[in-house]
Amino acid sequence: MSPERRDGPPPRRPYRPTRPPEPTGPEPEGGPWEIRAADEVLGELLAGRIPGGPHIVAVDGRGGAGKSTLVTRLARLATERGLLTGVVHTDDVAWHHSFFDWDRLFRRAVLEPAALARGVAYVPPAWRERRRPGSITVPEGCELLLVEGTGAVRRSLSDLYDAAVWVQSDAGTARTRLRARDGDTPEIRAFVAEWDREERPLMAAERPWEAADVIVLGTPDPAPPHGELVTAHRPIRPGARRPAAPVERPGG
Repeated sequence: MSPERRDGPPPRRPYRPTRPPEPTGPEPEGGPWEIRAADEVLGELLAGRIPGGPHIVAVDGRGGAGKSTLVTRLARLATERGLLTGVVHTDDVAWHHSFFDWDRLFRRAVLEPAALARGVAYVPPAWRERRRPGSITVPEGCELLLVEGTGAVRRSLSDLYDAAVWVQSDAGTARTRLRARDGDTPEIRAFVAEWDREERPLMAAERPWEAADVIVLGTPDPAPPHGELVTAHRPIRPGARRPAAPVERPGG
């Protein structure tokens, strides 16, 4: 059994960061914060899941917020629950296509087939042109699909999601993580500046933190005990998703 799984979740308890996270843009600081078992958070995101049909959860946040780390943990816990779990990263669709103008392509090629429990093995045009190997994959019969990426939670995709997570971050900590991961060359700094110019208006328009069912602090200081997360809990709100063109889904 994973150390993140327990016979019963530990009690929730208040969390006070060393200092409040400084947001990158218009999002609030978040909170009040509490410590919760990661498996409990997953269980809440799975609320209302229809057996036999796909359950799609989007995880959004700024660059360096900790989205991928969170998704890896949730995917592992879901697999331990016996759920056939898939993970897709919006950066793979954006690669040599557009920082954020990928939602129509992603919806048509990945999310809509996945929502119908079909397998996906999608090779974006930029992958073919640049001979990038592999594909964006979702297993056939996927029971839980985790969609990770900045810009994942947006109006044009919201009707296909069953739950959404915003990963809040401290701006300075997130920048430090990005430099450690990607480097700090002039080329990287130019790339980050261009990314920021496009990210700011997208976030201001979409405000994904307002659509989130759970807000996770991705840059906690101090870090919570192993197997637990720091969250600013919001109850699942049935019907809160902002509709686009509906897709008939299995089990619905």
